[in-house]
Amino acid sequence: MDLNELKNAYAEIITSTMYIRLPEIRKLVPKYPTIGIKSSYSNLKKDTIINIKAVIESIANEGNKSSQNLRNIMTQIARIFIIATWDIIVNLKTYPNLKDKKLIQFTRHIRNGVAHDNKFKFDSRVLNKACNTLKLPAKWKDKKIELKHENTIVVPDFIKDGDVYSLICDLQKFVDENKNEKK
Repeated sequence: MDLNELKNAYAEIITSTMYIRLPEIRKLVPKYPTIGIKSSYSNLKKDTIINIKAVIESIANEGNKSSQNLRNIMTQIARIFIIATWDIIVNLKTYPNLKDKKLIQFTRHIRNGVAHDNKFKFDSRVLNKACNTLKLPAKWKDKKIELKHENTIVVPDFIKDGDVYSLICDLQKFVDENKNEKK
């Protein structure tokens, strides 16, 4: 998977997450009662592991009272996609030439934060102790990661759900523009 495919998957999942909360969409589900997610394990009592109809009925029962549940879902989706984005970046042939760039460092720290309890944590290897700063700048648009962010929440406090989509788009553009970058 490349960044463009990942960006499209993120957009589809976020859209789907929002749409299944609309009563008009939920009304369509009874027409498709057998839709679900299956497992490769045949010893399960039920072939379907995640029954889509049951999930949507649960959402309908929660109604508008579940804004915290929706917030948690959106945060988890963002975290997963940020980690997947980083996996793509570090496996690029050009990564060794790009790894010290501000945007890549920004993505690195965002990824580390979401992967570790969704909070910024800075390892001593990335610190310039003499100046009490990060060794390499980590910046994207108007967002700059600094030591003051230690132990603060990444998603949704530092970056929002839509920022994840924009970040993936900007990373794709950056990678395309720097595919011939030499150190």
